[in-house]
Amino acid sequence: MTSQFAIPYGYNAERETFPCYTDNRHLCTFGPTRSGKGASIIVQTLLQVPHSVVVIDPKGQNAAITARQRRATGQDVYVLNPFGLHGGLPWNLPKHRYNPLSRLDIHSPNVVADAAALSQALILTQGRDPYFDDTARDLVGTLILYLISTLGKRATLGHMRKMVTDIAARGPKAAGLLTAIGASAYPFISQPIGRFKDADARDISSAINTAITQTAFLDDPALTDPARGGTLTGNDLDLLQLREKPTTVYLILPGRYMDAYARFLRLMITSAIDQLTTDPGGYPVLMLLDEFARLEQLPAVSNAFGFAAGYNLQLWPFLQDLPQLQLLYGKRWTSILANSGLIQFFTPSDVDTAEYLQRRGGFTTGESRSRTYSGGMLKGEHSDTRTESRVPLLPFERMMSLPPDESVTFFAGKHDPLLAGRMPYWRIPRLAGLFDVDPFHMPVSAGARRKAPAA
Repeated sequence: MTSQFAIPYGYNAERETFPCYTDNRHLCTFGPTRSGKGASIIVQTLLQVPHSVVVIDPKGQNAAITARQRRATGQDVYVLNPFGLHGGLPWNLPKHRYNPLSRLDIHSPNVVADAAALSQALILTQGRDPYFDDTARDLVGTLILYLISTLGKRATLGHMRKMVTDIAARGPKAAGLLTAIGASAYPFISQPIGRFKDADARDISSAINTAITQTAFLDDPALTDPARGGTLTGNDLDLLQLREKPTTVYLILPGRYMDAYARFLRLMITSAIDQLTTDPGGYPVLMLLDEFARLEQLPAVSNAFGFAAGYNLQLWPFLQDLPQLQLLYGKRWTSILANSGLIQFFTPSDVDTAEYLQRRGGFTTGESRSRTYSGGMLKGEHSDTRTESRVPLLPFERMMSLPPDESVTFFAGKHDPLLAGRMPYWRIPRLAGLFDVDPFHMPVSAGARRKAPAA
């Protein structure tokens, strides 16, 4: 990556400069809730980097503040905004559409793997025994393939949801549908569907119920009703465009829907990773994964940490603490950090993260002096002793009380950490005039654009 595509990761107030990261490996940021990850990192990144960007945007806050500036720099901007957040003045955020099935080609040698990736995004493993979740994934993946084979690019996830509910209802309609799928000319469709014909079997019935439960969000017209411009019903963008020219895609959900509709975000991130890792050429793409934990364990992401940098795709997840990452990815959490070229920590609020910082920071040599007296202090006879000891470079107590305008940053290949400054975007003179009003920090005179929120 050239310096043209440097990524700011803080702000030096004394020099009025932005320290920048120029490697092509991934990044990770850890900071407790309300610690300023958005204001001091994400917004500043969106206001400055020339990369194509995909950004998870809870509440539409990032798009409201930065979309105008992204357009002003020549970027094509798309907003996947199912619930129409901030569609009025002064932001006028649009509602674009993207159909994840439209890119699948039944004649592609990768079509089965592509359908499997989408089914992994839709069906989470939620219990100790993955059998029912895995079986539900098999059903969803097979239905997607059948739709692609019959409807081509007109197939949507709304169609898939309707087929799942029809099968769950049983009866003649379900039997006819399963028979039609079983008659497919494609063995990778006709063979796996056979096991679902015995819907009364307890294990198959449970797997079908799992598919019903985990795809329920697709009943929302905001996503799947073409008459209402459902987000998943058409194509206003091609994700490959991010490779061809500077493009920004905001993925917006209201905060109160982040858990219920997290599968929408999983779908979009999975689709983007799949499409952006087919060819290493083209424009560099940065993926800002705010609220990373809401995605839960997503195979497309954990796998991408191992290979996506070679395709000029950088992932940048934002988490609250290390235990959150460990809970999500189990033993693979160390691999995610090992494949990150920059790992950044704000003031931790938990013991585990602070202890990790102390261990990772290593030790320096400290010196202590002592004086012993012989014959009593009044005689003045004494001897001085100097003792060297190992002292943590990032002691636990210091990490737990790190100032709110600082961060600790580690870089791949460098042992010593860096203490970097940071500052909310609205307090940085060089960014003045670039951002629009924050809809969640509206000034009294809310009609004015590009006004900073109160500090």
